[in-house]
Amino acid sequence: MIDIIIPAYNAEKTIEKTLMSIYLQEINVQYKVTIIDDASNTNYQEIINKYKELIPISYIRHDKNQGPGITRQTGINNTNYPYIVFIDSDDLFFNTDSLNTLYKNIEQGYDIVSGCELVEESNIIIQNNGNVHAKIYRRSFLEKNNITFNETRYHEDNYFNSLALLSNAKNKIINENIYIYSNNNESVTKKSSFKDIETYISNMSILLNKPIKNTNALIDYLYAKIIYLKRISKIISEDEQKEFNNWLDKYLPKYKELLQIEEINLIDEIKRIITIN
Repeated sequence: MIDIIIPAYNAEKTIEKTLMSIYLQEINVQYKVTIIDDASNTNYQEIINKYKELIPISYIRHDKNQGPGITRQTGINNTNYPYIVFIDSDDLFFNTDSLNTLYKNIEQGYDIVSGCELVEESNIIIQNNGNVHAKIYRRSFLEKNNITFNETRYHEDNYFNSLALLSNAKNKIINENIYIYSNNNESVTKKSSFKDIETYISNMSILLNKPIKNTNALIDYLYAKIIYLKRISKIISEDEQKEFNNWLDKYLPKYKELLQIEEINLIDEIKRIITIN
């Protein structure tokens, strides 16, 4: 019933704890773990051999490194259960009931169910709709609306989830801890830099040019993204500001002026722009 997809790159030191976290899940429905090896320097066969008697595991290896988005999409394309859960190769489920909690809620007829995640070491609990952690997805909804990861190496999960919500997903948010997010700074999925903001802006442009079914979700999406960009613009250097403005001119000229508007008026201005369009 549930496909658990693990993108893995040079994760031989951490992936075993992730697999143990899955093994400890108390759930009565069938699930399968698929590890997508994104051309790691070593393989995971010894670890897989250790766990294959405990949990059902399949293994797929990329010939070349393609990044976490394409790696997750490989997992989607090579699995077939009705529900999909992603977990990174250095993260954990919060407790033994995490998977069952997600399953029970999505069985109520939702397309996406989102829980909370604990950020390791900081002990901060967050509810993050932008990433794929602490969530379960209905496969038929993703397929019907052609929701896929793109080829970008950063912010690809934000793109994926935004596309789902703008496609009018029935989304349920639960106030329960589901996931433990590791502060592993060496993880490819957790490295980013100022240059990656261009990818973020480019993804916004791609999404805004797609057919959008949910106008209210579009307003929420634009508000959240523009607030984020407004805050970025206030903390970058003068040289970075020039580059930042060039990206806006290239990808989002229509919305560039919104960065100058006070937050209290921003939603009204977004509504006006959407109405005109």
